[in-house]
Amino acid sequence: MYDPALGRWQCIDPMTEGFENWTPYHYVHNNPIYYIDPNGMYASSGVKENEDGSYSVVGARNDKNTGVYIADDNNEWDIYTSERIAYTKDPFTFLVPDDVNGGFTKRFADVTFSLNDMKDGNEIYSKFTGEWKSFVLASGISMNSLPLLAILSQNTGRYDLKTNSKYANEKDKYYMPYMRNGKIITIRGLSNEIFGANLRAINSLSLDQAFVSPKGFYNLTMPVVGGYNQYQNNRSNFFDGGGYNMGYQHYGEHIYSGTNIHRGYFGSRAYIPLNP
Repeated sequence: MYDPALGRWQCIDPMTEGFENWTPYHYVHNNPIYYIDPNGMYASSGVKENEDGSYSVVGARNDKNTGVYIADDNNEWDIYTSERIAYTKDPFTFLVPDDVNGGFTKRFADVTFSLNDMKDGNEIYSKFTGEWKSFVLASGISMNSLPLLAILSQNTGRYDLKTNSKYANEKDKYYMPYMRNGKIITIRGLSNEIFGANLRAINSLSLDQAFVSPKGFYNLTMPVVGGYNQYQNNRSNFFDGGGYNMGYQHYGEHIYSGTNIHRGYFGSRAYIPLNP
């Protein structure tokens, strides 16, 4: 609960157990203009259990809770009383991004998954980050690696797994669920995490980056990444000065991709600067 007289929170985030990527004392992803969260408990994803034991997503809310709960006949659920079956990587895992404003639409991803038969996101992550690290080590300098990473990661590129039928089926497409470190992530989010990790590999393994800090390299390269997203999805507004999420940490990426890139770059616990 927030005490306005003291200007302090009187307790840590009550859902911190399921939200490992943020400090337990943060508020709405450090973005109070975009989000509200009166009690730290409002959010989550709702699913219906099917006869074959699989689950279909029937709703999602974008704020803080990463729990996945069984919904009732009205597609409603309560985080206090409904059965929780899993956690997602982010509270917006099953929400559809809005390419116009960088936030989210009111739509959720129409996906079905089975917890007993979910593909291993860690295996895919290791495959594509390991492959990339081998190239960076062979290349030696970032001037060679950066342009190639951009090509491989662009829409329909080798590392854009959400457009690859081997990793994204026809029904679920961008939002096909995978299990990564015990939590659900979509193939779209996983692709973004891989990109972030591969970008970090350039900084950590290239000879000409030996004296460039990870944060410095991130701040240098991400505006180019975000600029590509703006050019692809928000071109007219961007050139008129109406770009979204232009500062740290997304640099022009929408929240969905930007958050996963950031996590992939800085590790399992997102880097949280004191003065972003």
